[in-house]
Amino acid sequence: MLAWRWSGRGSGPLLIGFALSSLAQQTHPAAPAPEQTAQPAPNATVRLIPRSEEERQHTSEASHHIILNVLVTDASGKPVTGLSQNDFTILDNGQPQKIGSFRPLTANPQGQPLHIILLLDAVNSSARNFAAERKAVEKFLSQSRGSLPWPIAIAHLSDFGSGVSAPSRDANALLIYLRNLPGEVHQSASSDDQPNHELFPGLRGPGTLPTAQPRAQKIDLQWQDQNQRFLLSIAALNKIAVQQEDVPGRVIMIWIGPGWPLLSGPGFLPDTPEIKSSFFDHIADLSTGIREAQMTLDTVATPDLLHNDGLSAGYYSPFLAAVTASAQANAGNLSLPVLATQSGGQVLDDSKDITAGIAACLADADSWYEFSFESTPSAEPDEYHALQVKLNKPGLTARTNTAYYAEP
Repeated sequence: MLAWRWSGRGSGPLLIGFALSSLAQQTHPAAPAPEQTAQPAPNATVRLIPRSEEERQHTSEASHHIILNVLVTDASGKPVTGLSQNDFTILDNGQPQKIGSFRPLTANPQGQPLHIILLLDAVNSSARNFAAERKAVEKFLSQSRGSLPWPIAIAHLSDFGSGVSAPSRDANALLIYLRNLPGEVHQSASSDDQPNHELFPGLRGPGTLPTAQPRAQKIDLQWQDQNQRFLLSIAALNKIAVQQEDVPGRVIMIWIGPGWPLLSGPGFLPDTPEIKSSFFDHIADLSTGIREAQMTLDTVATPDLLHNDGLSAGYYSPFLAAVTASAQANAGNLSLPVLATQSGGQVLDDSKDITAGIAACLADADSWYEFSFESTPSAEPDEYHALQVKLNKPGLTARTNTAYYAEP
């Protein structure tokens, strides 16, 4: 069930330019799910209900209990197994932490819960690219010869919102579901589109998602379309993360395609302090939601997909820097590859073969290590903490969440 988190920060309404077109309020026919009918959460106004004291206490405890899924690879990039807790040191803002729990895990039917989500993005792809992406997923599923080593769900993002199928190890059932998905891609914004401030009440609190402002005095349709795609995509990622918080174990979500527009660059005016504050709130909230869902976010795109959006490999690098205060926040810090990197995931934006890119991401599912530690209450909400996992054996590399936002 879809739920919106409430941080209790008491921040005012968040900013928005243009929201979704009226298409987003229509009902779209859903494809049959592999094991049961998929139930995409509708785009609708969500009423925020105050939490009880017990719920607030539970939320406070959960916010200080940090769980990390750590992948260790050797110099050739192969996963490393057989390590013990003494081989690791967790650094929180450079300070070693007491490890509360440690488990080496593998993904198998008898092991710990793990499932995969493959997301097909019809909002940020052309019809040609979307068809190629769907064909690549079909090829990946067909290679399994019917049986998958992990439960896989198919997610679909369109102008009508997002939906996720029931997870299944039956590749044939997933192929049927996939082939029944609609093939329509994003319809560009039109001059008739009207703002709808109720569709996105915010990630943790009331208000709306923020957006940057274009330099052009008259807001043109190109900017309006970019903003629309940004809003659809961010809201979908948040919704999926919230849903996964109630699902036991780890999830690897592979977003196929380059993702949504940056809403940054010379075509945009400098953000006001109010807009920066709004961006910062959402950066912290989305980062927290992905971490609490134990989600590793990967993205796979070919150079052609990037070129079609006027991008090149590594275009997101300037936005990987730590965002410790609202003055540093920018829409680019909410871009897909930045969020993927910060979740400990992979950004394969130069993959010549999407099917091979999916397989490369799923190499992370073979084995990993789960840690937990208790964070110290912060002096103020959304206090940035850098995370690092060090190993006492040379030649090994650990990949996990790069940071978290601490709460009082």
